[in-house]
Amino acid sequence: MLLTHLRDPISVLERWGTQLRPKGLLLVEEVEWIQTEHPLLRRYLEIQAALLRQQANELYIGLRLQQYQVNDQLKRRLSRVYHLPVSTARTF
Repeated sequence: MLLTHLRDPISVLERWGTQLRPKGLLLVEEVEWIQTEHPLLRRYLEIQAALLRQQANELYIGLRLQQYQVNDQLKRRLSRVYHLPVSTARTF
């Protein structure tokens, strides 16, 4: 959940890729979406997304990463979306 706060996350990933040893792995975990029925949590997420947009960033950057065309130095080995149900009580 770091890339969402970076101005140009794709170029950062590419720079990180230059630091890997041959056949090294770069593991990235980001959010594609968060769904909630709780109005307060939903509003909080809307505010966070708006704040990040003002800085040209994205809260839900996972989809952008999935669409990213990996260069010759970085090759996508695996990409999965997991559904992790979390109770509203555990989010606060």
